[in-house]
Amino acid sequence: MKKATAINRYREHWFRISQMSFHNLVSTTAQYFDLKKWLVKSKKSILHSCWLCEFTKERIPLAPKYMDWEQNCEKCPIQWIPIEIAKTCDGCFCEHPLSPYEKWKDAETQKERQKLAKKISLLPELKK
Repeated sequence: MKKATAINRYREHWFRISQMSFHNLVSTTAQYFDLKKWLVKSKKSILHSCWLCEFTKERIPLAPKYMDWEQNCEKCPIQWIPIEIAKTCDGCFCEHPLSPYEKWKDAETQKERQKLAKKISLLPELKK
């Protein structure tokens, strides 16, 4: 998958989530995963149901077949958290407590989730 394709699909996915209306937070999560299935047009699975993880995935040597791929967060093309903070931490930047994705998962209202989903869809690309 090319970088531009992954970024475009990621942006489309989160923009669509920002436009959805949800009856409650339980259905929000269910619709979120239904939407991810809808966005996957091929029959192959997308790593962690994330276009950016799919773009950065790498084969793990000697791993069992069911877990032989892993995302490389260092190659994620989106700036999830301020660069100064990203330089001091390891792991998934999208799952950092300051990330809008983590805030989206913890949001308590529909309006808050929609606002954060839109923010996620507009996050800048990293300048490398």
